[in-house]
Amino acid sequence: MSRQVTKYSYKCIPSGMRMWSLITSIQFCSGDTINWNNQEINNHNVEYVSTLQIKDIKIIKILYADIYGKQYIASISRQQLTNSIQDTDISQDFPNIFKIVIYLDGTIGICYGNRKKTEIIQIHHTNELKDRIAIPNEILSKLNINSEYKEYNLSLFLKQHNYRYFIDLIANNNYPNKNLIFEDFCFDESFNRLNNESLLKYHKACTPKKIHYKWIMGKTEYELFFSINNIINSILERFYGAHPDTKTDFIIRIDAENKKYELALYRQGLKEPQIIPEDAYQLLVFKNKFEDYRSDNYNQERGAWIW
Repeated sequence: MSRQVTKYSYKCIPSGMRMWSLITSIQFCSGDTINWNNQEINNHNVEYVSTLQIKDIKIIKILYADIYGKQYIASISRQQLTNSIQDTDISQDFPNIFKIVIYLDGTIGICYGNRKKTEIIQIHHTNELKDRIAIPNEILSKLNINSEYKEYNLSLFLKQHNYRYFIDLIANNNYPNKNLIFEDFCFDESFNRLNNESLLKYHKACTPKKIHYKWIMGKTEYELFFSINNIINSILERFYGAHPDTKTDFIIRIDAENKKYELALYRQGLKEPQIIPEDAYQLLVFKNKFEDYRSDNYNQERGAWIW
């Protein structure tokens, strides 16, 4: 009897700075073993879409190694996944996936959601294997052992804050404005593409890594793409201090006609918003589908704004 294709699938993606070099296998209770033959994942994503339904899963085991040869294992049970799903507000109107994210220090994050919105539902700290599994020499010879590696505080990347986006749109000629698209992608691999103004209301989320905004001013269509770097995590940590639940406005100031753009943070009690330094982000703006502005520090590859 053939098994129905489920709306649950599984995706593994490395996150951070090239520390994690390979994934060996992921195992499901049915006996299926998905093996990528120690395929390197430094420069691309490795993806497998399972035909298993969640009720068929007993446990998921993830085995992987870093560029220093240390090997780690993480185990996630069906009950853990089921309980976490019940605590989300993810819509069931779209096919949903589990995305397994390996963060830079080896912590495992489980994302759950669909093409419109995903949330981090679990964080797993893994254990180094005492009995190492042999990695073929032909694979080891390909690993970039001297890859740049910087220590960082993972908690800054995963910490959630209470904020809303506030669009400060300047229309010098009093043109009517209409929002078309507003979406974000965060450092923990979660994102919101619902485009239902939920991002313009206070919500708890990780630090934004990418912001996409499209609007019409008069008869002119504008579209901007912010690419935010790691500096923002330290800025937010200082801004919020010991109170991550403080309601904060993440301000996007736009003066498209004069090509002036700015990011800022504001909370009650401040006399004026705190400007986010320009070196914390890169910006690309289109006007009627043609490039109209790019920040001086913009160095993204062609098409990098598409996600």
